[in-house]
Amino acid sequence: MLLNGIPYITACKIDLRMLFSHFSSSSSSSSSSSSSSFPVNVVVFGDMGTWGTSIISDNGKDSPVPKVLKKVQDLISSTRVDLITHVGDLAYADGMGKIWERFFWRIEGVANQVPYHPVIGNHEYGHVSSPSPNDPSNVPGGQSYNPPWGNYGDESSGECAVPVYQRFNMPNSTGSNSVFWYSHHLGNVHFTYISTEHDLSPGSTQYQWLDSDLAAVDSSAQPWKVVVGHRPIYNSQTNWTSETKVGKALQQRLEPLFLKHKVSVYFAGHYHSYQRSCPVAGNKCAGTEMKPHGTVHFTVGTAGAKFSSSPYDETVGWSRKTLLLNYGYLAFQTVSSTTMKLAFTDIDGVQKDSVTLGRFLELEPTTVPIPTTTVPTPATNLPTHATEPTYKTDFPTKGHEGGGGGGGSSGMCS
Repeated sequence: MLLNGIPYITACKIDLRMLFSHFSSSSSSSSSSSSSSFPVNVVVFGDMGTWGTSIISDNGKDSPVPKVLKKVQDLISSTRVDLITHVGDLAYADGMGKIWERFFWRIEGVANQVPYHPVIGNHEYGHVSSPSPNDPSNVPGGQSYNPPWGNYGDESSGECAVPVYQRFNMPNSTGSNSVFWYSHHLGNVHFTYISTEHDLSPGSTQYQWLDSDLAAVDSSAQPWKVVVGHRPIYNSQTNWTSETKVGKALQQRLEPLFLKHKVSVYFAGHYHSYQRSCPVAGNKCAGTEMKPHGTVHFTVGTAGAKFSSSPYDETVGWSRKTLLLNYGYLAFQTVSSTTMKLAFTDIDGVQKDSVTLGRFLELEPTTVPIPTTTVPTPATNLPTHATEPTYKTDFPTKGHEGGGGGGGSSGMCS
């Protein structure tokens, strides 16, 4: 295959930035359409890796990753797909350049046809023990986010998102921050991408940008508001005490904005499983799927990483569907300005979940506070590109799944 006259594998070996700057420049222009005259078709998945069950395996024969991508490729071949959204934890590369190359080789078949938009996950960014001026997100002092209630760690093994930052050129909007937080219109949908690995507290730079971004949407042109992040704020898998604590803290910060601005859907991953909520506000169902008074939350960490096998708490009232051991993807279509259809399909081509949603139009009385915040001044200190790192060439000896903790620095942040 040739891309802009460059053989793909050669482009990878020379400079992956060359390859993905081409993808992303076309992605940015094609996914910024403001026309609301056509339905939008989008694929969502996350937490992929390269081989699935082991980062050090070169076998890959039984890996779910190519099976998930093959099903997405089949969908692209049979219908129009406008966008692929990867909800974080892309390659689990741990600073290994050849694993990033393998990841891009894996997704080539779909990413050379459809814009491919990621969000930052903990395995791309986490570097709490290594403050660095090379952090391309331009955080004060180069210090990765590490609140006292969090379980944020060093899961990127020193990458601090430099490889993702170098390879994906995301759409620019007022106050956006490269691949870390950004937004765009696509047909009748406004997409907002956030970093749950950065501060989202009221008054923080990202929080103010999110509030401003959602407030600026013209609902007559983009009636659907969709937010994408890595960590969910509603997930009922048990035996994950630290993750539950983080989710509740993020819920306190994000849900008021989602309700204030009537965000219809929030997509996340992090848990390697699938879950769908009812339209929810304050931990309770609010309205119905066709007449929602809250946001519907999806966890779609089903693209290939080892399953999060912890069981679900089936007593929570807001959960509508759970899938513990199913790899696959979620596809959605905005049928009209008031109707959206979503379906999860597994690697055997079996539709495991589907739902039709109405648009979030009005609130019910709720105990969740709706804050008043000021619109921020557009950021003027956005980051310049960090230097492309010198990668390690050996495979790590540790596994790659899970949150919180270890891994040595590969030199990108140091």
